[in-house]
Amino acid sequence: MFDLIWNVCDLANKLEIDLDEAFQEKMEINRDRVW
Repeated sequence: MFDLIWNVCDLANKLEIDLDEAFQEKMEINRDRVW
């Protein structure tokens, strides 16, 4: 499981994706969503 997370983080880093910013944007979208 750790290897999967590590690989995703490494890939995001190589693609210059800010995971913290992406997570915050996703949380904003989900905040007003009714589940």
